[in-house]
Amino acid sequence: MSSAGVVAYRGKGNVYVNLTNRCTCACVFCLRSFTDQVYGYSLRLEREPSAPEVRRAIERELAAEPVREVVFCGLGEPTLRLPEVLAITEWLSAHLIRSRLNTNGLGQLANPSVAVVDQLVAAGLSAISISLNAADPVAYQRTCRPTYDHAFPAVLAFARTCVAAGLPTQLTVVD
Repeated sequence: MSSAGVVAYRGKGNVYVNLTNRCTCACVFCLRSFTDQVYGYSLRLEREPSAPEVRRAIERELAAEPVREVVFCGLGEPTLRLPEVLAITEWLSAHLIRSRLNTNGLGQLANPSVAVVDQLVAAGLSAISISLNAADPVAYQRTCRPTYDHAFPAVLAFARTCVAAGLPTQLTVVD
């Protein structure tokens, strides 16, 4: 990877994984609109890393010092790289390392041919954090500006599916 964007970076006692610049939303508050920097790291990727590249980046961070968990969270939406998320999550789970996915909750719309939550659970994902960011569809559309129609109910359905699958689920909002 180029120094233009890091794949794995540290913050709050965790290792964060930056898989893509792409996103299915253009949230008015999104960091991407203001900076490429998080915790002092440049996250703007010149290209999307392969699963082995991501694994090596995580291994380097884990060798430096222990972490609480590995979090899929970067400048883009991780579920747009679902095969890589699943492969890396399986590897983390096999090594008894907690993993969390920070997502906009539109992963099922982005991957309509697969049962996203079932695959995440089967891979061993430890927890999921879903950015809801609005109380109703109109506010959601205005704030998150998703690329999909009917995105707000899809996020709620995704969250319900996560809970029903027994995946520890947190919904987040911005002030």
